[in-house]
Amino acid sequence: MKIKIFALYKLIFTVGTILLFVSSALADKSKIDYPSQEGNSWTYSDIKNNGHSEVTWRIIGKEIIEGVETTKIERPKEYRFMAIDSEGLKEYKVEERKKAMYRIYNPPLLYLPNLEIGQSKEFLTTAIFYRANNKKIGELTVRGKVCLESKEDVEVPAGLFKGCLKFFWSDNVKNDITGYYRHRNSIIWLAYGVGVVKKLCFSIEYEPESKKEETSF
Repeated sequence: MKIKIFALYKLIFTVGTILLFVSSALADKSKIDYPSQEGNSWTYSDIKNNGHSEVTWRIIGKEIIEGVETTKIERPKEYRFMAIDSEGLKEYKVEERKKAMYRIYNPPLLYLPNLEIGQSKEFLTTAIFYRANNKKIGELTVRGKVCLESKEDVEVPAGLFKGCLKFFWSDNVKNDITGYYRHRNSIIWLAYGVGVVKKLCFSIEYEPESKKEETSF
């Protein structure tokens, strides 16, 4: 197996502003909930193999995609368009802020599904890439698996968050242009009514030597 690049990073929630969220005593806190009010923001300590920085995610508006109202989240390098339905949190679109291009997921990428502890769910979608003038560039197949491992209390600089949903997330993407694959493993802690409070991620890009390596998780 020829390894091209690899990366390891960690996000830790340091401070945030969550507007107009009311948690009912009857709310099902085992279900995915992500505050979508415009003005909400999350600041994280972003620790990578080559250094450390602060990054902020901010909700800046809404956009209708395929008849669904999505929440537009501003991140340092992109805008992400997300929505929640009965299946969980889905990603519909990603706009690269400096590359004048975007991608649409068909069907929407099921990022964090509603699961019981110990359950897992596989996903399969196609990322379709376009230039800013809507000219299609190409496609990538994205396949992966998400498992809800447990509930945990998580303490980060922003505070102590009890009963966070701990997800193990894995995906595999083939780049048809370079012939390389990217495999990524992530552990995500999601606090009810708050969002992601901690995330660990390892990714590697490689050229498989056999068919067996292409689809294994």
